Amino acid sequence: MKPSEALAANLKAHFKQSGVTAHTIGKSGEVLQKTVGSCLTGTVPPSINTVQEVCSAVGLDAMMIQRREYRSHQITHSIMVGRIADDLMELDIDQLKTIREMVKGLMPEQVSQYVPADLDLGGHDRSVKG
Repeated sequence: MKPSEALAANLKAHFKQSGVTAHTIGKSGEVLQKTVGSCLTGTVPPSINTVQEVCSAVGLDAMMIQRREYRSHQITHSIMVGRIADDLMELDIDQLKTIREMVKGLMPEQVSQYVPADLDLGGHDRSVKG
């Protein structure tokens, strides 16, 4: 799934859950209705700044909701998860391994989906030759 498609799907789910429409956001003056509408189609990838504007207007983390399609209750946690991801980027590799093991204990089925078997947690993708 392309980031623009994930964005569109997640925005639609969030709008449905919260009763928001492109029209109501446009009326608020934060973002043009046409801009919101273009993000909802998923056919033309919006600029990074456009995604940020739209997501800020509805209280979502722009980077998180472009990663993949989430369930509506997960979307509402995007800001918290984004901040946690920012914190994780500050950790060294040993700390990341510890966090990975903690997550693996909580959700063993999902960990294998986001950490490929050929990924060396030392930061090197072993599938890349050279």
